[in-house]
This record gives sequence, structure tokens and C-alpha cells, in this order.
Amino acid sequence: MPENLEILNELKPSTVLRVGQITVGATTSKRLTSSCTSKAVGLVAHSDNAGKVYFGYNSSVSTSNGFELSVPVSLAIDNANKIYVIASTSGQKVCWVVIR
Repeated sequence: MPENLEILNELKPSTVLRVGQITVGATTSKRLTSSCTSKAVGLVAHSDNAGKVYFGYNSSVSTSNGFELSVPVSLAIDNANKIYVIASTSGQKVCWVVIR
């Protein structure tokens, strides 16, 4: 068997560990989830949102220092609870998937 095929046979596919949505507002950031070990986390702002959503890596994330979630984002991170989200207006949703 060619060497490349041997390597591919040894790789195990990732599995979806958890999926969910979180509703956020403009006053206080929220942790994406309480605890969920991961290899990667995917985030996208819900298509029905009227405002903007931002994310960061601690509870001090705000609309002025967070990364705007204007397109789907994939992050290599070991635990989804390290991600915080906040919005420009109340009632905005973030959809997420954790890959392990």
C-alpha cells in the first residue's frame, strides 16, 4: 500500500460532540457553553439577527474589542467554554458546533 494511503487509514474522523444556540444581548458577555472539550469550534451568527454579534476569549469582550461574527468562523481550541459572545442589541443568537 502506498505510504500516503497508510497514513489516511490511521486517521480517525472527527465527530460532532455538541451543537447549540445561545441568545446574547448588549449588556453582558456570555460564555458559549459551560464546559466542552474540543478540537475545534464553529460559530455563526443566526440569519434572523437584526444586530451584530462579537466574540472573544474572556468575559471582557465587548462590541468595541471583540471579533465581529459576520461570517462563519472555525476556531482550533481545546474547550468551547473559553469563548465569550456579546451583541450590539439584545436577543441576538449565535449558533455553534463543537468538533472533537
